[in-house]
Amino acid sequence: MNKILFLMKYPSCLDENLKRKFDGQMNACINLGYEVWFIEWNGAFFFLKCKNTNKRKMVFRQKSILKKEIYYHTQIFVDLYQVCYYLLKREKFDYIYMRSMPPIPPALKMVKEIKKTSKLIIEIPTYPIENEYSKEKRWIRKLCFKLLDNNKKNIFLKADLLTLCGEEIEDTAYGRPAINFSNGIDVDNIPIRKPDLHINDIHILLLASMCYWQAYDKIIESLVSYKGKEKVILHFVGNDGDGSLKKWKMMVEKLGLDKNVVFHGALYGEDLNKIVNRSDIGLGTLGLYRKNLDGASTLKIREYMSRGLPFVYAGKDPAVSEDCPYALKVPNDNTPINMETIAAFAEQFKNCTDIPYRMREYAIKHMSWTKEFSYIMDRAKYN
Repeated sequence: MNKILFLMKYPSCLDENLKRKFDGQMNACINLGYEVWFIEWNGAFFFLKCKNTNKRKMVFRQKSILKKEIYYHTQIFVDLYQVCYYLLKREKFDYIYMRSMPPIPPALKMVKEIKKTSKLIIEIPTYPIENEYSKEKRWIRKLCFKLLDNNKKNIFLKADLLTLCGEEIEDTAYGRPAINFSNGIDVDNIPIRKPDLHINDIHILLLASMCYWQAYDKIIESLVSYKGKEKVILHFVGNDGDGSLKKWKMMVEKLGLDKNVVFHGALYGEDLNKIVNRSDIGLGTLGLYRKNLDGASTLKIREYMSRGLPFVYAGKDPAVSEDCPYALKVPNDNTPINMETIAAFAEQFKNCTDIPYRMREYAIKHMSWTKEFSYIMDRAKYN
């Protein structure tokens, strides 16, 4: 059985939205017959853990005294690279699947060690990454991106295969073999929606890390001119990613929309399930254009589909057909949102009790991680 190590930030002591994605990717490789390992951080120690068996062993004790939340967004990258470097001195893997992370100097040293014994697959979750960097407003981050650009290119040149989510490519990127992939979903680990709807109101779920490119200011503005009979209530579920949530709260207050918008913060487990069950539709990303992107395969849309919650989105998604009856596509630009259109879309599902099951079947057929990783690993074998 071939061994594969997944390399990414994976905390057991903090909530992390991407953990569901990582679990789905690893479970897909287990389904394909691989022995899957990853590095877990519990707030004080790094462990090497087997996804197949849950067996784990400690490999590194964190030395930093920073608070967990601060450490997780800064120094953890240095330690994670060092953990992997020393781990590979005594553990061997056939493949390393690495999510692209900040290319600080220890990363290149680690990658060189990986290449001695393993094939390296690097995932670039937003391609081309230069488009996203160009929209960065924080000067310190922009400076870091510029200074580390050569490191990033040198790391990519070491990859046996690059997997790209975003703009379509032929066969190469950054001088290395590359393929496009779509974000998948681990459907079996997503609870199906059990509608608990309000007859006279329309409830819309906005489930996301709240950043400017979600463009949720557009949906707030649409409420100002809305003339429909049904009351529309927006449910914001997620933490502030870049200060946008704070601005949207101020916007709601200024426009006098407090009775139409609820800010829940981040919700998980049964608390999240309750909000999903009482929602008529979900809202996907509306502002990919703010990152210079025409489309993306967002995890949020896949979760909506797996749960059985019809949704509104903008931009192209390779797993959502243009005639998909469960999705309403709006322009991926600064065009105002028409809330009457959104409300009419939501209304048509009020009495359709079989919608969650039909949507779940669609997700299984078109959006599974096993489907995506079968393609990725087949390609990696021959590079």
